Amino acid sequence: MNSLPSASVIVPTYNRSGFIERAFASLVEQDYPKDTFEIIAIDDGSTDRTPEILKRFCRDHTYFRSLSQANKGPAAARNLGIREANGDIVLLMDDDCIAEKNWARELAGSYRSDNIGGVAGRIKFVASDNNIANQFAAHDIGSGQPLNAAGEIDFFVTANASFRRKVIEQVGGFDETFPYAAHEDVDLSHRVRRAGWRLLYHDAAVVDHYHHHNIRGDLKKGYQVGNSEALYQLKHGDDLQLLNAVTECLLSFGKTPLSIAKYLTEGLGLRRSLAFPLLHRLHKLMVTSGKIKGYYSYRNSFNGHGSHVNQ
Repeated sequence: MNSLPSASVIVPTYNRSGFIERAFASLVEQDYPKDTFEIIAIDDGSTDRTPEILKRFCRDHTYFRSLSQANKGPAAARNLGIREANGDIVLLMDDDCIAEKNWARELAGSYRSDNIGGVAGRIKFVASDNNIANQFAAHDIGSGQPLNAAGEIDFFVTANASFRRKVIEQVGGFDETFPYAAHEDVDLSHRVRRAGWRLLYHDAAVVDHYHHHNIRGDLKKGYQVGNSEALYQLKHGDDLQLLNAVTECLLSFGKTPLSIAKYLTEGLGLRRSLAFPLLHRLHKLMVTSGKIKGYYSYRNSFNGHGSHVNQ
C-alpha cells in the first residue's frame, strides 16, 4: 500500500534551454508513484527554446504539465504553479538543479507529523568551472541551507524545499512584491512558522545545484540580497540597524589579515587565501549598500507597525 502523499513538483524557468533538459529529466525519472505525482514547469516569459523543450516533455510524460506567463520572476511563477497544483505536498526546485532519484520520495515522505508545514533538503553546489568565484562558493556554501549549529533550519532556500499545499495557501503564497529572487523564500518561511507550523531539514533529499558563479554576478546578487533584506525587515517590523551594518562592514576590512592567516592554516594555498577574504568583504559591502538603498526605497510603503500598506 502506498503511504506517500500526492506530490506536485513546481519549477519556474527562464531562458535556460541549455540546461533544463537535464533538470526535468531528473524529475521524470523520480522513484515516486506516478499516479500521485505531477511536474509543473512554469515558463516565465522565455525567449529561447524553452517552450519547445517543455512541449516535448508534456508530450512524452502524462504527469508533466507546462504553464506560461509574461516575465514576472520566480515568486509569481511559483504562485501560478501552486494555484494549479493537485498534490498535497508541493516540492520546489530551481531550473539549474538536478535531483537525485529518491529526492521527491525523501522530501514528501518526511511529513510524519501533522504539525510539519515544510521540509527542505540538501543543496550540493557543483562548479561549472574552476574560477575563483566558484571555488569560493564551493568552500562557503555547505549544505546550501541556513542551518544552525544544532542542524536546525529557520528558513528554506527554494532550490530544494517543500511545503504542504494547504499551508502555502493558508499564508497567501509567495509575496510577489519582492523585487529580486531573494528573501521571498525567507518571508514565506517566516509566515509559515508564524502560523504555527514546523520547518524541518532532511539531509537525504539532495539536489545538485549547477549555478555558475562569477565575481561580477555575485556582487550584483549581493546588492539584490541586501535590497530584498531591507524589504523583508521593514515588512516584519524588524530593526534594520543600518549604522551597525555599516560599522560591521567597515571593520571587517580591518580583519582581512586575520582571515588570510586563517585560510592559510587551513591549507587553501596563497591564491585562495588572499582572494576568499576579499570576495567575502566585497560581497558584504554590496549587501550593505543594497540594504541602505532598500530602506530608503521601501520605508514609505509601510505603516509604523511594519505592515505593508497594500496588504
